Amino acid sequence: MIQRSAAPRAVALAALALAIAACGDSTGPGASIDVTVGVVAQDEPILSVGQDSFPTIRCVIHVRATATGPGKATWLDAKLRFYFGIDRSRPVDSTSVPAEIVQQGWGKPDIQAGETPQSSIAFTANIPFGAGVVFRYRADPGGGVKTTEIRFDCGPAPSRASPPLITALTVETPTAPPQPGDTLAVDYSVTSDAGLWATILALSGPCDARWTYAEGLEHSVARVIHVPIPVTCRLGTPLSISISAFDAAALTASRGVTPGITLVDRTPPHVTALLFPPTGGSASEHLAGEYFVGDSLYFIYIASDNYQLRTLVWEVRPSGFRDSLAVSGQSASPWLKVPIRPDWTGPIQLRLYARDAAGLTSDTVASPLDSIRVFPTITRPTVSATVDGEIRDLAIDPRRGVLYLMQTNQQRILVMSEATLAVSDTIPLGGSSDLDLTAGGDSLIVALPSRRALGVIDLRQSPLAVTLLPLTALDTTTLDQRPWHVRVAASGKAFVALQGSVPCACTLLEVDLATGVERLRTDAGDAGNVGGGLLEASRDRLYLALNGGPDLFQAYDVIADAFGARGSAIPYDWRPSIDGTGQHVAVNLDIYDRALQFVRRVHSPILPGGAISTAFSGDGLLLYQGAGYSGIVRSRVSDGAMLDRSLTPFLPALIRVSPDGTMLIIVDSNCCATSRIATMDLR
Repeated sequence: MIQRSAAPRAVALAALALAIAACGDSTGPGASIDVTVGVVAQDEPILSVGQDSFPTIRCVIHVRATATGPGKATWLDAKLRFYFGIDRSRPVDSTSVPAEIVQQGWGKPDIQAGETPQSSIAFTANIPFGAGVVFRYRADPGGGVKTTEIRFDCGPAPSRASPPLITALTVETPTAPPQPGDTLAVDYSVTSDAGLWATILALSGPCDARWTYAEGLEHSVARVIHVPIPVTCRLGTPLSISISAFDAAALTASRGVTPGITLVDRTPPHVTALLFPPTGGSASEHLAGEYFVGDSLYFIYIASDNYQLRTLVWEVRPSGFRDSLAVSGQSASPWLKVPIRPDWTGPIQLRLYARDAAGLTSDTVASPLDSIRVFPTITRPTVSATVDGEIRDLAIDPRRGVLYLMQTNQQRILVMSEATLAVSDTIPLGGSSDLDLTAGGDSLIVALPSRRALGVIDLRQSPLAVTLLPLTALDTTTLDQRPWHVRVAASGKAFVALQGSVPCACTLLEVDLATGVERLRTDAGDAGNVGGGLLEASRDRLYLALNGGPDLFQAYDVIADAFGARGSAIPYDWRPSIDGTGQHVAVNLDIYDRALQFVRRVHSPILPGGAISTAFSGDGLLLYQGAGYSGIVRSRVSDGAMLDRSLTPFLPALIRVSPDGTMLIIVDSNCCATSRIATMDLR
């Protein structure tokens, strides 16, 4: 069905500008000044497309004002009149221009006889038009208010025309029922005597949509338009297509067709997920990780659909846990946290799928089997306290139930109750670098670098006081040697790693605490050079391990009084941990046998290469890890398997196990302010 209309389309003025191009002066006689304005030139029309996709036309005219007669004329306001369509005898729209704008356009507020100023005026509208400008001016003296008018056409000005003729409109049959987001091919042909200005293609039924095309005043157009079906269109509702044509004479025609097409949805949603690592960092499509009860599976659920999403579903197997989120739109990417429950220990599988508004279900995204494992979290009795100052190291005295906290920067040792963590005594001393108990637990031995001595504190005396044991074997002139690390063997001998101003100063000194006899152990390290000289003793003090750097990892057998073969352990600057009898040595997460041959690396939530404090259990079967935000983690020595974790009140930077294996001491130290310490009951 074809409909035609001759009613003009309402058009709004888009822009107006006045600018003087040139001006001149002349004089002449006359009883009253008269002003005329004429068009001296007109630029070619410029066709463009507005923000609403409807075409626009812009014309610039160049005008000249001429004044004759005595006196002067003062510019007043102006009126713009617009004419559209075939009958341009009457304006269909008008607007006023204030006097100050007119005066600015002419360059000054008045004009005198002989002056011929020029100006340029720009007009923009959304259909070809005719326009008139009526300038008002006041003739001085005594001439009253007069007017002068110009007229021009912007684009074709048809005197007679028929409405546009839509000669064809068809919708190509799609190969399959279309979905929202697909395209429809629409063919149409239109002719016009006056020149086609615009065509508008409209879709209705399941939704409303319009597309406007500028036709550039062509007299005949034939188009094949691929119409994008909006994703907001409803399913199952027949759609209709219509075309409307507008020509330069403001005449219109329209035609519609109902092709018998309804929309379906046959494409299921698509789902992906980005899982954040349990220890933090960037999310990844690799759905894997090791978690503890109390942690959360933290992931970004990314879903999309060609039509409309409705539900995002996620589940954890084999627990049977399932949850969902109602969504809308074509895409969704919520950040979700799923708290890990106590009954989820062992391997679990995270599965995700989505449904759309048509009931279609996406493929399921699932983590690989056994890629996500959950370990138990054990709550253990823990007591914590805050300590003024740092805690550089500590020694555990089970006989007296106290801890000795070395505070190097504060130049003292704090005596703290193991049960209550209350400070019971303070032992002042110079700057210290290490401390250890003697085999029988009667004395505390402290390395005092600045005094080049060992401090001996007899724990059987009260009050506690430091007795200096000067180290006479030190080279204090050439090497500037100082005691740095100390461990006491069951033989009653203290092994003191020395540091100095040059590398060759890093030797090992043996001090017999009973006799005071000193001996440089040139059989230690590389011809006596022990590098960093980090020392640790087994709990029975019959075995020592030295970690001094590359090729300076070495064991010492107290009974044989002999050092074993040298190797390397990384990190070089990490003190070894040793079990009760020296059967296993740990440097960070690496386990070595008594001969310091690598056995295995225990499992840990800490990334490889991360240095953490470790300590063996009392029976040597387990290795405790201070595992950052994971707290205290237990791993089995025999196979390295991670078993569980216990949460701590702060990050465990340093840990020590009591000699009987029942208590874990945890420290987080700050060198200049306050430190924190906690005891955890391991029973």
